[in-house]
Amino acid sequence: MVGDLLTAYGKRRAGLDSQWSPLPIQYGDFAAWEAARDVSPGVEQFWRRTLDGVTSVSPLTVDHSDGGPDSVAQRVNFVIPAVITSALQARADRLKVSLFAVVHAALSVVLAKLSGNPDVVIATAVDGRRTPQLDGVVGMFVDTVPLRLRVDGDVPIDLLLRAAFDADVAAFENSSVPAELVGDVLGGRTPQVALGLQNFATIEEVGWPEPVTSCVPTP
Repeated sequence: MVGDLLTAYGKRRAGLDSQWSPLPIQYGDFAAWEAARDVSPGVEQFWRRTLDGVTSVSPLTVDHSDGGPDSVAQRVNFVIPAVITSALQARADRLKVSLFAVVHAALSVVLAKLSGNPDVVIATAVDGRRTPQLDGVVGMFVDTVPLRLRVDGDVPIDLLLRAAFDADVAAFENSSVPAELVGDVLGGRTPQVALGLQNFATIEEVGWPEPVTSCVPTP
């Protein structure tokens, strides 16, 4: 959708009409295929082996009542200073791991300390477009995969980062796992904490010209 929007915007600014080619696959085709496909034996074996012995997927307990059915969850926003982000990236580069793995490990350390359970299982969302033919299709192409990491108190931090990276890579390579299978392996439970690391490019980085807008004040 973003690519189409950039194309249409650039064409309109140049006084041209956008020319669109028919998509080879529609979202309905993907949905029908997704419903009919079987999980490969290798993927199923991987997840049953990886999640074997998990005792808890709720690493945190509440310290007060939920307020009833009308309660509303709150969002806590905070900013990580650029100097810390740069230090995390430098650590990741030195160990040849991803920044996501560093954040995953840090979050797992916090959850293990707060919950008292060193066996931490969280979730993350990954791109579900498993073929280039789906790149131009707008739809819900998201898979959710569990990430398991054991945080032992005496493990060196560099080894923990490497373990997180290896676990993440293996999980992403087997991400085509239905939620039903994960729920079955975890005894009907799902991870209660999810991690998402989003890096958004600036307008200058994507080459999108500054929009021409007019602002009308409202009372």
